[in-house]
Amino acid sequence: MTCRLLRERPRVFVATDISNEPDDQISLVRLLTYANELDLRGLAVVTSVWKNDSLDTASVHTVLDAYANVTALLDANAPASAPYPSADATAAFVRKLRVYAISDQDDAGAWLRANYPGLFYVVALHGFSEYTQASWNNGISGEAGSSGTSGSGRWGSTIPTSPSSWRATPPFCFPLLNNGLGDPEHPEWGSWGGRFLRIYASGRYPLYSDASDVAVGISGEIYLSAFAGIWRWRQAYQHDLAARMQWTTAGDAAQNNHAPVAVVNGACGPDPVKLSCQLGETVVLDAASGSWDSRWRRAGVRLVPTTAR
Repeated sequence: MTCRLLRERPRVFVATDISNEPDDQISLVRLLTYANELDLRGLAVVTSVWKNDSLDTASVHTVLDAYANVTALLDANAPASAPYPSADATAAFVRKLRVYAISDQDDAGAWLRANYPGLFYVVALHGFSEYTQASWNNGISGEAGSSGTSGSGRWGSTIPTSPSSWRATPPFCFPLLNNGLGDPEHPEWGSWGGRFLRIYASGRYPLYSDASDVAVGISGEIYLSAFAGIWRWRQAYQHDLAARMQWTTAGDAAQNNHAPVAVVNGACGPDPVKLSCQLGETVVLDAASGSWDSRWRRAGVRLVPTTAR
């Protein structure tokens, strides 16, 4: 498990108008379930255009209190060199600042981009309140409930179960979870959180937004859309979350399910394997000889081609 670690964890700051809708609380639960793979610098409860007259810090503390009760169980399933933040450390970052955008919901994003044009910024751009056009909405909506996460002990009980709970669960932390699929520095490569391309061809401004991806549906039909860039990984990210939620009910790592460890051309870990080659040259990718699963057995390997632009 130790070679799944990143050499440098992405630093994260979060701003949430939690309790406006269930989505922010669901997203916070998912984020903390992966907290050992991130460098959480701050969490701020804020107002927004949809919740402009109150702050719901109580809901954040409800989630953090539940997290405090399962931290030891999560740690029992994580590498010793990458422990989950303690309850005290998690509570401390509530008082810090974090800024993140999945869509522009007010003037903050426009102000940041106007005043800091060199800011590396990833956002789904669309008309005001037209969230159905954003890849994060249709890419993941309605799916999290099928992973069985809401029945995973006290931690699972923090997930709202109202009929609209999973209407839209923004996968905002997905691009930061470097599981070997993507790289936070290259949104154009794609990840569980979708694919994003620069808005301006000149490359002068590092502003990225939704890009289309190709995926094959369960019917065998081929789809080309920005939504496909997320739902094509649906089974993977839901099964992975369900496995981690089970960690919070039992501290015996040997009995729990963990992600397999891919060893590609001798390289172990989630960092991208970069190869230099010439046009027409044969490229060999060998993951069959050294990869293993959570039971230390040789893992089966299936290559999934994807196109970066």
